[in-house]
Amino acid sequence: MFGTTIFTHVILTVLVVGPAALIATTSLRRATLMSDELLRLVNSDRLTGVATRDCFFSELAQCEASFGVSLMVDIDHFKRINDTHGHLAGDEVIRSVAERLRQNLREGDIICRFGGEEFLIFLDRADHQHSVQVAERMRSSVADQKIEVDGGAVFVTVSIGGASKAQNEDINAAIKAADDALYWAKGLGRNQTYFMTGALARTG
Repeated sequence: MFGTTIFTHVILTVLVVGPAALIATTSLRRATLMSDELLRLVNSDRLTGVATRDCFFSELAQCEASFGVSLMVDIDHFKRINDTHGHLAGDEVIRSVAERLRQNLREGDIICRFGGEEFLIFLDRADHQHSVQVAERMRSSVADQKIEVDGGAVFVTVSIGGASKAQNEDINAAIKAADDALYWAKGLGRNQTYFMTGALARTG
């Protein structure tokens, strides 16, 4: 009789607690998924889906000992696109370029929309030779892309500046050097890749 009573209590406990635990677990999982989605939306640029500037710097700050190469990428003559085809077409160009750039990155690399038609990329643990190859693939991939916009199609090019970041070096120093290299790439005629070692990777 005593054993039967204990068994009955166990069954009742399972019947009462089991569904409650399942509901709690499901609610927690749903809340976690919503939190992850909210975090993804906060960290992603709404137009392109790449990281935001804040996300980029946050990721780099978590690993100050990281080293690699920073690339600054700018769409050439972008104002001309907006003036000729309109801002919606300009948005499509930015989206398309962002996707081409992202396709050439590895896991561990980071790309963000730095502002307007400009992108900032960090190639994690990359050396100079690898970085030049990646930058050139990006430049060629963008130049070969036919972008469909209202009223026709456009072709665009990008200029790319690169600079190395040593281990424990401030990422801002590498970004500044990459931005200076970008200035040189544009000054040399655009559709160029230029690294602050002074080596012109290619004249497009």
